[in-house]
Amino acid sequence: MAYPGKLTQEGCADVYAEWIYTDASSSANKDGACFFPGGSSRHFTFFFTTFVILQQFNMLCARKIHDEKNIFSGMCDNWVFIAVWLGIVGLQIIITQAGGIVFEVCSTGLAWEQWLISFAIGSTVLVVNLLIKFIPDRFTPSNFGKDTVFNNREEEAGRPGNPNDK
Repeated sequence: MAYPGKLTQEGCADVYAEWIYTDASSSANKDGACFFPGGSSRHFTFFFTTFVILQQFNMLCARKIHDEKNIFSGMCDNWVFIAVWLGIVGLQIIITQAGGIVFEVCSTGLAWEQWLISFAIGSTVLVVNLLIKFIPDRFTPSNFGKDTVFNNREEEAGRPGNPNDK
């Protein structure tokens, strides 16, 4: 599909750059409309990177599933996890900063401020995970499945059986 006019990314070095479509023949587009047909914007690159970083933090949290608070304990014992995790982080940086047209990301990548914002948003997974671990299993629906670790802890604490299992 051909678009008359000129499609450019004004101020791509700027953190808040956006795609501007200027069509000299249209009075509605006199000052340039914000759309980017067939192009990749810095906004989409930021969302893509933030999504991957959220998943990276979730990988850390998913290592401990039985309400264990310290998700970093024993991490150095599993070198395969560390290698995969660092590999994904490295590939994400390469794709975002140098992927350009191949991965349909902004050709100049993200600015360091945007990387910091992505990591700040991604780190919220750690906080939410920690808060969820303080919710007792007896307050969760029984259709989540039985947790033998939880049941053993309940029995040790003198509270045999989960009332939601009945």
